[in-house]
Amino acid sequence: MDSEEISLNGYICAPYLHDHNSIELKDAWIHSNNIENMYFVTATFSNESKPYFSSCANHSLLAKFKNNKKMMKEFSQHQPTNTSFIFGMDDYLFEREVGTSTNFVSVYY
Repeated sequence: MDSEEISLNGYICAPYLHDHNSIELKDAWIHSNNIENMYFVTATFSNESKPYFSSCANHSLLAKFKNNKKMMKEFSQHQPTNTSFIFGMDDYLFEREVGTSTNFVSVYY
């Protein structure tokens, strides 16, 4: 199999600004067959990270996707203005057992 044909799964973290574009992105991911799970994230950054993150606290959507090529195509339609991250990985980020599905993540950097 050609390496270009291999699709990788992973996570994508995009800003959630509570605006029209963010709501459209969330709705698209909810209805996407490419998304396995989706989480709301609050990231708090230290003062040392100000050059990289203009706000000390940011809200984001984190989604686990099945196919990176399909994700890039879907994501390119929304073009957020703030920094987004894509992690190509097979493992789950969250391994703690909970009675219900986890849907909120808090991160301090």
